[in-house]
Amino acid sequence: MANELKIGNKLVILNNATNLAQLSADPSPAVNGDMYYNSGTNQFRVYQNGTWQNLQAGGTVTLTGQALNSQNIIVGNGSNLSAALDTSSVGDVLADATNGLTLKSGVVFDSNVALTAAINRSKLATGNANRLVINNPSGVMSDASAITAARALISDANGIPTHSVTTDTELSYLSGVTSAVQTQIDSKVAKAGDAMTGNLTFSDTFGIDSTSSGNTLNIGASNALTINIGRTGATINLLGSVTEVKSTNLQVDDALITINKNGPAASANGAGIEIEEGGSITGYLKVANSRASWDLLAPATAGTVRFTPGALSIVIDQNLAVASSPTFVDVTLSGGTANRALAFDSSKNIVASATTDTELGYLSGVTSAIQTQLNGKASTALSNLASTAVNADIVPASDGTVNLGSSSFNWTQLNAKNVRSNTILALNANDGASAINVRSLTFRRSKDGTNFVESEYVDSATLAANTSSPTAISGLSFAFASFEGCILEYKIKEATTNKVRIGQLIVSVDSGGATVSSADQFSETGVLGNASGLVLSAAINGSNVDITYNNTHATNACTMRVDIKRLRA
Repeated sequence: MANELKIGNKLVILNNATNLAQLSADPSPAVNGDMYYNSGTNQFRVYQNGTWQNLQAGGTVTLTGQALNSQNIIVGNGSNLSAALDTSSVGDVLADATNGLTLKSGVVFDSNVALTAAINRSKLATGNANRLVINNPSGVMSDASAITAARALISDANGIPTHSVTTDTELSYLSGVTSAVQTQIDSKVAKAGDAMTGNLTFSDTFGIDSTSSGNTLNIGASNALTINIGRTGATINLLGSVTEVKSTNLQVDDALITINKNGPAASANGAGIEIEEGGSITGYLKVANSRASWDLLAPATAGTVRFTPGALSIVIDQNLAVASSPTFVDVTLSGGTANRALAFDSSKNIVASATTDTELGYLSGVTSAIQTQLNGKASTALSNLASTAVNADIVPASDGTVNLGSSSFNWTQLNAKNVRSNTILALNANDGASAINVRSLTFRRSKDGTNFVESEYVDSATLAANTSSPTAISGLSFAFASFEGCILEYKIKEATTNKVRIGQLIVSVDSGGATVSSADQFSETGVLGNASGLVLSAAINGSNVDITYNNTHATNACTMRVDIKRLRA
């Protein structure tokens, strides 16, 4: 046929148009890419991915039910041909026939999220309402522990905000605080067991009282020696019933003491002063029942004396131990001194004592015998022993009769400028094991304090190695104007070899320093120093005498310990 090109039965080009083969059924065999027109269904058919499929109107191919691996999709490749892509191993999106297209886990990062994205908290991490979101130790966002409501905030060991034990109400109490709270608290007096260094002042409506009715309020019950209440000229009122006043000597400055104050008319019978002994009233001075007389009973007598004062005289219902019955008018103590405590003299007369009323007032608050308390205290000259128990024999009553300390209680350290004895000063370590240690730069023995022998211990003096010329030993020099000689008892030990020399060096010098002589006697475990042997000697150096050494070992220094006794010029 003209204008017709036929390739087998598959393709016909006719009149400038392409005509596919028209078949009534899918041909076989077939290869991917074959296409024909089905004359029975009037549809184009294409062999793709190993199967015949209809080619739909509009140029699309329906792949439903066609062979395609799970989680694969068809995409165009670089050659503009369709190709299968396995989304399970490639890309950030997973294709699934059930769930469709979903983002894979861990493919969205901070840089992928827009700054304007409003992401709900629930989409970032699950959690509870009203919680702080933190990164846990694994770096995962999670809820912080719940913060208790109405509490002050603090940071925990990880720096995360949390609640404290302090409530918001308690925290509000800091409002108005102007300085460190603890410093202010420490400057206040505790409610119990504290001491004040100043006066305690109350306003007119406040005072000191017990915490509840019926309790006892003690003032100065433990340590106070003198208790002063009120100031000079003040009025002091003791309200309530005063049942007992304990005092060794009671001094009253008031010129007038009122008994039965505010009592009704004619109620003073029996008013007065009673004396109690052994739980019983053994004496008194009180108003008689008639209120016209005073009754007096002395504790050691059986009789009662009644004094009935009249307008011009006084009636005593017992005889006076005098030749006649005297009348006393305006009685004044002979030789009496104003403002003194009263006492009885050897004749049992009332006289003024040497104790002033002020001094007597100092007894107020004393709870036991004053002399007994004083005997238990140290002299003020021993103020440095304020915290140390003082032996009762520290100030002896007579010479040579008492000890300082005892066999059971010893002094750890005696610090004194002078320790003297009128006879022999003995230092004894009498337990058979202890040593007597005298620690001083120098130790002098003298009879008159002017002429003396001076001893000194020098520890660890160094004799340098490889010393060939006489060299002064530090700390052993002395002035020949003060001393005319010395005796050194020494030990020298050589380093490394451990050779030891024990010896005595005797040095003499005239007071003018013109001549000095020395002699060394020793015993050693091996020759110290170089082959010539270590030499000790003495030499004049200005106004001093130096103790010198030479011929030490080439590499081994020596250590020297010396007890030097210097003899006074």
